[in-house]
Amino acid sequence: MTRPLLIAIVAVGSCAAQQIKVVANAPFSATQLTQTLQTLADGNKVTRTTTVSIMRDSEGRTRREQGNAVFIVDPVAGTAYVLDSKAKTVRKYSIQAAAATAPEVRQTTGTIDGLAVETSNLHRAIAVGEAGNDAALEISSEVNWSPELQEPILTHTLDPRTGETTTRLKDIKRAEPDHRQFEVPLDFVLAEAAGKEIK
Repeated sequence: MTRPLLIAIVAVGSCAAQQIKVVANAPFSATQLTQTLQTLADGNKVTRTTTVSIMRDSEGRTRREQGNAVFIVDPVAGTAYVLDSKAKTVRKYSIQAAAATAPEVRQTTGTIDGLAVETSNLHRAIAVGEAGNDAALEISSEVNWSPELQEPILTHTLDPRTGETTTRLKDIKRAEPDHRQFEVPLDFVLAEAAGKEIK
């Protein structure tokens, strides 16, 4: 399970009925690739790559899938689902929808894979002792935001604690996804009550 998907699942599970940002009238599907390169003290390099399938329909429903974990948000029904496709179980949560907003700082413009992007360069300083560090640290991020998709297309972050992380959307398709991708399969049961059908 990728860290972004894990965070999304934990967030919904612990913050039921909280607001989730929604983008309507901008359907797409894509593969999200995240690669982290960490250089160890002895010079060894550790590379981790994760892949997530994501999609969104015109009404703002979203689906994120990686391995057996599937996370579906349906702002129309005010519901989010976390599915285990191996166990065929589902957890259901209530949500509130709110309009998504773009990053506040947008400095330059360009194109990536034919999509116009607005680029933000962000910096965050971590003072001595804030994270157990004995010297000041700085985290820098470049975010390439697509106004058309209302999504980051390419993000690059340098964090001395975790290394270099690049996240990019690949194979972007603008067609409307099949609506069945945002529905819970009929043979799935509620995880809290095995044998009970989802309603």
